[in-house]
Amino acid sequence: MKDGHHAVFATNISLNRLTSFLNELQVGRSGRAVIVDMKGQIIAGHNMGEDGAEPSFDPAHMQLDPKTQPVFIRALNTFRVKGPGPGLVTARNKNYVTIAATLPFVHRRWVLLLNAPENDFSDFAVTARRQNLWFSALVVGLASLLALGLIIQGRRIERLRKRLEIGREQMRAENASLYEIASTPDLFEASHDVPILTEALAARTGSRRASLWRLLPDGERLLCEDAFDPVRDVHSTGIEITKREHSKLFDALMEGHSLFIEDARQDERSQNFQRIIMRSVEAKSLVFHPVMRGHQAVGVIVLEDPSRADAMEHIVAIVSSVVALRFSQALDQGDQQAGARPSVSHELKDTRYDEGFLLPPGSGVQDGVVPSGIYPQVPVMVISFADPYAMDSHSAERAMKVVSSLSEDIQRIARETGLFSVQVVSNRLVLVGGCSQEPDPGAVLRLADAAVSIREACLSLLASVDIDPVFRVGIDVGPVMAAMLGKEPSVFNLWGEAINVAELLAASAPDAGTIQVSEQAYLQLREHFLFRARGMFYLPNSGVTRSFILAGRR
Repeated sequence: MKDGHHAVFATNISLNRLTSFLNELQVGRSGRAVIVDMKGQIIAGHNMGEDGAEPSFDPAHMQLDPKTQPVFIRALNTFRVKGPGPGLVTARNKNYVTIAATLPFVHRRWVLLLNAPENDFSDFAVTARRQNLWFSALVVGLASLLALGLIIQGRRIERLRKRLEIGREQMRAENASLYEIASTPDLFEASHDVPILTEALAARTGSRRASLWRLLPDGERLLCEDAFDPVRDVHSTGIEITKREHSKLFDALMEGHSLFIEDARQDERSQNFQRIIMRSVEAKSLVFHPVMRGHQAVGVIVLEDPSRADAMEHIVAIVSSVVALRFSQALDQGDQQAGARPSVSHELKDTRYDEGFLLPPGSGVQDGVVPSGIYPQVPVMVISFADPYAMDSHSAERAMKVVSSLSEDIQRIARETGLFSVQVVSNRLVLVGGCSQEPDPGAVLRLADAAVSIREACLSLLASVDIDPVFRVGIDVGPVMAAMLGKEPSVFNLWGEAINVAELLAASAPDAGTIQVSEQAYLQLREHFLFRARGMFYLPNSGVTRSFILAGRR
């Protein structure tokens, strides 16, 4: 009411539209809704029978039918008694849930009735429970996937952390090795031994053995400057390999190609190297890394059975840089000394074959007679072969063929180098470079030449028949006594300090195939051959002296 005037807001709705709305209203799964008055007359909603007949709208004659709509009849009766609210009625042996509500804002005598079978609600509960179960399984699955992802990510992070820790540890170890290498005195001095280089290589790469090989000026030979065996904790040197026996490795070296060979026994490039060098430590895989000075090869780094290939690159690069400077200096010195070595006469001699001699003594002496007496400076070499034990007939026959071939090679080399004599004593050979009252500097050179050639011939022959190196060599220069013993036939014999020392040096050589020489022999050979100091050597009845490993020719 405003200004004394009454105002009314009114609206209307078509009963057809209201009926359509009630018909489309979803009540449970199969429930229905209807608006009736207190007398049961249908105002709007379902007026069709349960047989599915279409509704016909005549509001004056629309009445709830007890036959077709018993549920609404009983719901209306319950409303008349109890008033609005939910209820439960039974019709046609089925339970129905009903709801009755007044419509005071529409018509005071109009009632909204809704019904739905009771099993609609139980189905709803089952469906809801099933949906809840599926949602729960989905949540659990997603949670499991998330947990699995977190576990995997945690493990990846842990692996990454360990990898980073390993990397840091390797970096610390490499820095320590680099510091130790850098602090080594005379690091770039070729004449100064630097064992830390091979030790660092073996430690950082996990190699069975690490070695440094220098290319000699002639370009035909590689000389082992240092080889470190971490299992036995020993250094060795003196082995020499030639291009003739290892042509494919030399080709890779000259081209500057690094090789990583998984099985050196099966690869034609490394088969000989494996038989001659690697077999002694039962190594299988090989890393062959050339050391370059600009575009010129000066040596090679060899790693046998490396177990940490991921840690190899940096330490090999560091050592390669140091070794390149050392080998370049040695190569320059070798070029300056080229031609300085005096020529050695290799006179071929006709010999007679006395018992026990591959090369009879005094074949180069007039009338073949060597006066008895004391000879003050006689170069003597003893080659000691391991004794073959427990041989069957086949092995013995095979061994005799090898021995025969070795004997022929040694005999040939002795003649070519002009040795004084070669005597066979059980499993040892005694080679004499020369025997004269006046010191002969060329005799010890001839003997050392023969030693290097015999070592190469023995290594090659033994490798070709798949036999480990079984010989060691000792050389000394010193006094001996010589005499012809017996009569018809008489036998020339040498004995004395030089032979005893040479035999001790052969027996104590650090590795098979190495040549160990006394200090006296070293002093006479150092200008013409390459050596590595072995250390102190105890000589019975004489005391402590030094010994050296003869590596090869300069």
